[in-house]
Amino acid sequence: MTLRANDPRGPGGKRESRRGWTRRRNEPRLGGVGGESVRKGGATLRGPPSLALSPLARLPRVVSPMRCIRSVSVSLSPGLSPGPQAAGGPSHPACARSLAVRQPSDPSPPAAAAGMLWLLVALGLAAAYFSLLDGWYLVRVPLAVLRARLLQPPVRDLLAEQSYAGRVLPSDLDLLRHMNNARYLREADVARAAHLARCGVLGALRALGAHAVLAASCARYRRSLRLLEPFEVRTRLLGWDSRAFYLESRFISGRDGFVCALLLFRQHVLGTTPDQVVQYLCKRRVESPELPEDLQHWINYNEASSQKLRAESGLSSTKDQ
Repeated sequence: MTLRANDPRGPGGKRESRRGWTRRRNEPRLGGVGGESVRKGGATLRGPPSLALSPLARLPRVVSPMRCIRSVSVSLSPGLSPGPQAAGGPSHPACARSLAVRQPSDPSPPAAAAGMLWLLVALGLAAAYFSLLDGWYLVRVPLAVLRARLLQPPVRDLLAEQSYAGRVLPSDLDLLRHMNNARYLREADVARAAHLARCGVLGALRALGAHAVLAASCARYRRSLRLLEPFEVRTRLLGWDSRAFYLESRFISGRDGFVCALLLFRQHVLGTTPDQVVQYLCKRRVESPELPEDLQHWINYNEASSQKLRAESGLSSTKDQ
């Protein structure tokens, strides 16, 4: 009698299938009289005849894990899946289902290390920039000038008032939880740069090979600006003399329109005169408007202070800016 695996034939020459093995009907079983042969794979096993199937033959067919390992070849080449052919034997479907290898998707270690290095360098440069330099000031002033030149229409009237909006941030507060006194000068500096760029004074100075520096300022504080309070800096040109332009900045509260601070500036011109700058812009000679009384008192104060300091230093022939 011969037992064969996976024979589809049925009774009378038919075969019964039991757990992957088949047996002809009316054939003596393993351990019966007369003996029998069992064909498994390509080998024939013979054993003592038996009328009852051996208990070991009834066990389900188990695939050895070592055979799965030997029968599956894993390829680590990019774009290739593990091959089903075995180095030491034929493949088995159970092995293919039990072993699944995924292609790694993480970037290579050198690329990840290079990216981390560049990130650390960028963080170090940013920390050095903001710790060693007044970083936000050096960013805001150029941005205000570019915005005035590129995004806003030019102002032809030199005496027209221009506004610059702002808000009190946590970094602007002092110990009393209101806007620090020095922040008023900083915000007014940004607004003044935007004003001079929009009305064309900065362009005229560059065309004439000259520049302007801040020679004096005066601030009067009337009411505090609180955290997150909106405000508006309104800047206008009051007039000029033979050496400097005089400007005024007012801090207007966005809540009730109250003038919280009033600042005066003396912008000294080097390399040319204010009259030539105005003539370059207006294409004709223009006289300065009459200066306000309070501004004239401040100018007289500056002149008196300059003469006093020159006398104390023994530099009576030297002029201040």
